[in-house]
Amino acid sequence: MNSNQKNKNYILEKEIKKYDYLFENNDLYNSNKNHPRYGIAEKLLKKCGKVKLVADIGCGRGIFFEILQQKGLQVFGLEPSKVIVNSKKSPFIVRGTCDNIPFADNLFDVVFCLDVLEHIPEVLISDSLKELHRISKKYLIISAASHEDIVDNLKVHVSVKAYLEWEKIISRYFKIVSAEMIYSKTHPGRTAKMYLCKKLT
Repeated sequence: MNSNQKNKNYILEKEIKKYDYLFENNDLYNSNKNHPRYGIAEKLLKKCGKVKLVADIGCGRGIFFEILQQKGLQVFGLEPSKVIVNSKKSPFIVRGTCDNIPFADNLFDVVFCLDVLEHIPEVLISDSLKELHRISKKYLIISAASHEDIVDNLKVHVSVKAYLEWEKIISRYFKIVSAEMIYSKTHPGRTAKMYLCKKLT
């Protein structure tokens, strides 16, 4: 393993520890079942035609994972937090990170990655989008925030970018078909943006 990879692994493990702590000690973190991003993601999913197999990358507590299951879809989730993976005890939720996804090439009709990008360290963003591109057959539904966020004195948004910058990065791997803003009901002024994207060949 070269020094660059060792540095990436160190940064990644440091970030994962934050989420293990939050998921174990803060019941409110990532627990809002009525977050508007889920309804917007469902709306964008309807534009993807016939869909059977989907991935929820960075599935957190599994709220959207369960919504997708209830729609009759076959869903695989990926989550870096061992606290979540161990608590779910589901063969369909595996532990892993966006930059090294343990799923086959061109496997999923639609890949979801909701409000994850801003949590990924800068050095891993390109690798992560390459992996999302690799596992998608055709579509990606992805969202990103452009504001800082601190929870329990932990900085959880480690990559803060303007939407135009996020779009430039996403467009290296996907064609953005449509986009919709997400407005927080609990934190006025905080927004995210969700994109329906087609895979570039």
